[in-house]
Amino acid sequence: MAKASIHIEKRKNPNQERYNDRSIPPNYLLPEHLRKPIEVWNYADQALELKQAIVLKAQKDYSNTHNGRAFIATDFNYTGIVNLEAHHTLEEVKAYVAEFHRRYGWQCYQAVIHRDEGDPDPIEGGVTYNYHAHLEWITLDENNGESLKRKFYKNRGALRDLQTWTAEFFKMERGELVEISGHKHVDGRQYATIANAQKKRYRAKLEKEKQKAKKEAQEEAQKQYEKHLSPDQVKAQRLEDFKSLCSLAGMDSKDIPTKADEAKASLEAGIRQLTTNLSTLCALASGGKPNTPKVVMENFTNLETAINTAYSALIEVKGLNNELTTLDKKSHRNQSARGVKNH
Repeated sequence: MAKASIHIEKRKNPNQERYNDRSIPPNYLLPEHLRKPIEVWNYADQALELKQAIVLKAQKDYSNTHNGRAFIATDFNYTGIVNLEAHHTLEEVKAYVAEFHRRYGWQCYQAVIHRDEGDPDPIEGGVTYNYHAHLEWITLDENNGESLKRKFYKNRGALRDLQTWTAEFFKMERGELVEISGHKHVDGRQYATIANAQKKRYRAKLEKEKQKAKKEAQEEAQKQYEKHLSPDQVKAQRLEDFKSLCSLAGMDSKDIPTKADEAKASLEAGIRQLTTNLSTLCALASGGKPNTPKVVMENFTNLETAINTAYSALIEVKGLNNELTTLDKKSHRNQSARGVKNH
C-alpha cells in the first residue's frame, strides 16, 4: 500500500503541462500494453491559457493595490506531485485542490492523475504502479497579486502539516518524517534513468520468453512432422491399398493393365458399333443422307473421355497424389478394413 506524500518544487520543465497530459510523452512510461488511462483536468492548451489569465490578473491587481508599483515577481510557478492509490479519482484530486486553495491561497491551473508509470518486474512479472497526481500552481494571491510562496515557506512546520493533512484527506498512511527515513525525492530525470533500466530488464525477459516459445513451437512441429509418412512411404501405402481393392474384386493387381486394355478395347468396339448403327438409322430417317445429331456426337465424346479417364486411373498408379494427410490415410485404411469384413 502506498504512503501519502506531496512533493513541491519550482516548475523547471517548459513543457511540463504537455508532459502531464501526455501530448508530449516522457520516455519513462510503462510499455503501452501495461499502461492504464490517465485523467486530466485542463489539457495543456487550456491550462496554459488559464495560467496566462491568472498571471495577467495578478499583475494588474498588484499594481492597483500597490500605488501603481510595477509587478516584478518571477518565482511563482510551482509543481506538486501527490502520491495516490488506484481507487482515487480526478474529482477527489480537484476537491483537494480546492481545499489547498482555501488553506494556502495557491491557484491551480492543471491537475492530472497518472496511471501509466511504475516498476515492471522482469523476473516475476506484474507491475507495481506509481499512482500519483501532478498539480500546477501559480503561487500569487488572487486578490492583490502578492507572492504567497514566501509566506508558506517561512512557517517551518508548514510542510510537515501539509504532509499530515494530505494523508488525512486521501485517507492514506502518512509517510515517515524525512529526518527519520532520510529519503530524498527523485525528480523526473532520475526517475527516467531508473525506469529505463527497469524497462530494459523487462524487455530482456519478454525476448527470452519469446525465444523459448519459438523453440517449443519448432520442437512440436518437428514431432508432428516425424509422425507423418515420407513421400515414398505414402506411395507404397497407396499401392498396397490399391492391391487390396483389386483382391476384393477377385483380380490380381498384376493383371490390371491387361484387363484394363481388354475392357477399353471392348468398350470402344461397342461404341463404334453403336455409332455405326445410329448413323445408319439417322441416314434412313433423313432420306438416305447421314445426319448424326449434334447431341449424339457430344455424348459420344463425353463417354470416350470418361473411358480414357477410368483407364488412366487403373494403370497409372504412380501418378497418385503424394500429399495424403494423416486423416486421409486413416480413412483409406478404415475403408479397406470395412470392405474386407463385409466381403
